[in-house]
Amino acid sequence: MKKILFLLFLIISSATFAQSKTDCSVLKKCRLKSLIAEDTSTIIIDNEQYTQLYDDGNFIKSKINWIADCEAEITISEITIDGFPLDIGEKLKLKVDTIKDNIADFTITMQGELYASKFKISSLK
Repeated sequence: MKKILFLLFLIISSATFAQSKTDCSVLKKCRLKSLIAEDTSTIIIDNEQYTQLYDDGNFIKSKINWIADCEAEITISEITIDGFPLDIGEKLKLKVDTIKDNIADFTITMQGELYASKFKISSLK
């Protein structure tokens, strides 16, 4: 009986692990449109380049360094937004929490604060 319970535990654990693994390869070259009402930006990720474009013409350009499959460090290299709270050279951490139906949920760490974000993923053409 113990062997059966142990085998059942292993099967359930394996199935749960397989379902929880998020494949973030789609994010290495893509366009992301924010689904947060206050954020009208679009992000373009093209290999190591990360560009965040705003409807008013402003932008943030950064280098993106993938430190794990679903985690990246973003280093700001150019900003056109007056009064932006980060300076050139500052780093943000991005963690992809889930991807489902071309919707990605992110956690972004900026100046020690955590922010949740949600984006629609589309491929670059």
